[in-house]
Amino acid sequence: MKKTSRFSIGYLEFLWTVKVFMGFAVISFFFSTFIYMVMVVFAQPEPVNHAIATTAETAMTKVEVTAGYIPLMWSIFIHNTVAVLTACAGTGIFVYMHSLMIGELGIRKQHSTYSNISSRIERLLWPVYRLIHYTVSRFNTSVSETHREVPSTNEGSIWDLCGYTKNEYRTFSWIMPYTVPVLIIMVNGILIGILLAFVNFNSALIAYQLMGNPGIIIGILYSWVYFTVSVLPHGIIEIPVILVSAALGYRFARIQSGMITDNELFTGDNVDELKNDVEKINSVTREYLSSRYLWQFLLISIILLLIAAYIEVNITPVIMERSMQAIEGFML
Repeated sequence: MKKTSRFSIGYLEFLWTVKVFMGFAVISFFFSTFIYMVMVVFAQPEPVNHAIATTAETAMTKVEVTAGYIPLMWSIFIHNTVAVLTACAGTGIFVYMHSLMIGELGIRKQHSTYSNISSRIERLLWPVYRLIHYTVSRFNTSVSETHREVPSTNEGSIWDLCGYTKNEYRTFSWIMPYTVPVLIIMVNGILIGILLAFVNFNSALIAYQLMGNPGIIIGILYSWVYFTVSVLPHGIIEIPVILVSAALGYRFARIQSGMITDNELFTGDNVDELKNDVEKINSVTREYLSSRYLWQFLLISIILLLIAAYIEVNITPVIMERSMQAIEGFML
């Protein structure tokens, strides 16, 4: 795919998604392992085995439920396609929230009770956006450095009716485009971490019960081989596609957040000024959602995800079975 669009992704965008994905996967893996270890200390092996298995099954519930109505391959394909569409196209659509939020400020001027309730709800959501802000800043400090504060509001400003200040909304508007790609990467990273912890700990626990302390190392080695052969055949296609889709969303987010700071958007104190700023934001969003680069990527992604789903259902199980038979034969 030729780099003919300003939304084209490069090394920086892909590296960012990989770092975030690996970061959440590692955190999830060690946290899940810690929980399992605590359970072993305070519970019998049988309940622990059941709890670990239940955790892994819960992580895959969405696919299994859908597979009850359609073939498993199509269930996997649909869920992965939704993730890709959400990560790239959904990122642009989500930014249209500015239109709703700024338009809603006009309603607050007329209804004080509604304004108070809205302000309290907004305060409850701030921890989520602070987490996203931290994630974006932590993995790419050069992005966070572009965010600048502006002077506080004037008397009688529309911001007086909000549960946040002007600068807090600008921070929110800067964070907003990153929300979807960060959440997509976070969910997939956490899922991988949970599944790896499940396979790793469960194998080590079973091997320990059978062979004692020496069995722990054998169980861990077995689990890593098992996890690799169960993910690699289709994951070598599926995971990069999801990461690249998030990288595309991240690229769009960088352009949007840069536009907000470079053009000092959302610094006004009345609704009309803010609506003009929203229109500038929306013009970039429309350009992104209608870009040939985005739709070419989606077409290629859908084809690759269909191939990956076919491999996962029809080829990966065969590779797993033969690999495990070879390993078990070697160990015996």
